[in-house]
Amino acid sequence: MSKPNETQIAWLKTLAGMGGGGGSVALLTAAQESQFHAGPIGAALGNQTTLTATPAPGSLKLAGGGQPTGAAFVPDLEISGGPKRELAVGGKFTLNLRIRNWAKRPKGTTFDWTVNSSDVIDFDLERVDGEGTITVTGMKPGRDVMKVEVKVKDGGTYKFTDTLFVVYPTAKDASTFVPELEVPRASKQQIAIGGEATVHLNVRNWDKRPKGTILDWTLRSSGEAADFVLDHKGGEGASTLTLKGLKPSQGVAKVEVKVKGGGTYAFSDIAFTVADEGGFGSVIDVEQDMRNILQDWKSATADGIQQFATNALSARLDKLESGSANSFLASLVGNTIWAAAAFSTGGIAFAIGMGGIAVAAAPTVPEERKSFIPTIQQGMVDHIYEIYDQLDKSLRKRAQALADSQPGMSRFEALATFVTASFKKGFYTIDPKNTKIPTLNKSAIRNLYEHEATQKLDEAIKADEARKKAEKDKKTMEYYKRHARRGIGEV
Repeated sequence: MSKPNETQIAWLKTLAGMGGGGGSVALLTAAQESQFHAGPIGAALGNQTTLTATPAPGSLKLAGGGQPTGAAFVPDLEISGGPKRELAVGGKFTLNLRIRNWAKRPKGTTFDWTVNSSDVIDFDLERVDGEGTITVTGMKPGRDVMKVEVKVKDGGTYKFTDTLFVVYPTAKDASTFVPELEVPRASKQQIAIGGEATVHLNVRNWDKRPKGTILDWTLRSSGEAADFVLDHKGGEGASTLTLKGLKPSQGVAKVEVKVKGGGTYAFSDIAFTVADEGGFGSVIDVEQDMRNILQDWKSATADGIQQFATNALSARLDKLESGSANSFLASLVGNTIWAAAAFSTGGIAFAIGMGGIAVAAAPTVPEERKSFIPTIQQGMVDHIYEIYDQLDKSLRKRAQALADSQPGMSRFEALATFVTASFKKGFYTIDPKNTKIPTLNKSAIRNLYEHEATQKLDEAIKADEARKKAEKDKKTMEYYKRHARRGIGEV
């Protein structure tokens, strides 16, 4: 057989790369040769015997009749992100996978995707057609190799390029920073048409970020019930989401922060309902409205306790003794007077009240001064949460009482009635036209509970100082009395 010319060589190489004829192209073209790798055709093909077993990416093996099948499809795989990635424990990174020739697959082609790794990382795979996304989370310090494969049904198994993940105990640099996202305090929003609601979003550990850390904030939402404005400064650790009601419906807002060069982190979903002010709504709906208000009271009070511990309690620590600390704590949590500071005393059936609320005994403050602050602070928080739990269980009954007292009242009117009957003036905001859901003035409530606790603390310190002075005066008087009775020359 004569040696093929250059045109024939090029054609033969193309034909071999296609892998047609069920992998027998080379045999068809070299049938007259004693061995495939011997002779001019074998040399022209570059002795590429392996091409018949592992076709080139994107090629199609042909069935006996010359028609392509799904089993013969050879996916052309692409993975983003490079062969090595670094992240911290709790950090995230996203790998994007793609089958480049997905559009050229034979009809009926199906795949199974598999991902393998050790316990250094965890992952979540999402795939749609010929594309996939793997969200990787660092679980513990170490190294891990992620292996991803696609198995063509009734066909071959094909591997993406392996990715090495190195997980560090803490952030190594700006790209491995792991933002700690605060859970939005108002994760469920009720908005009237034309009304607005504001949600504050914060990265708690922003002040501990590595130098050069930059965040990119993004917002996604479902439905057309509301308009959104995400107000933030590029790279800053806080943002404000404003929702404006457009038409009656429900939806969800999703806010994410992307660390430049690193992972993407999502805040808890913010669900919202846009409704007009007409219609009372079910007792269950009003009960949940009441619960949202009560939760705002609880969180504002907890903030006030935190401020009190940071400002007043730490500044007066040197003046506190175990006796005054115990008397102070008992005066706060031994009854419901301090906890009820923001509540009205109207006594209406559907209003929040302290009637029937039981309180546990106040904890004892240890003798060690270093334990004063955490013990007192925790005792105050536990007291508020204990009262909240008892009030929460009564909300269904209060919602029913409100419905019975004002039949036909709109939902926002009902909540306004509940708020004004439950809280003192200055601690809530109500729209006169009832186009917005009533809200609590949480900063005012926070400051109230800090102020009330500070007053109680000062009273306890003064009482302790007066007690000590009285004891000292008593000892002095007893001393003089003993010496006044002695005669001349007595020792």
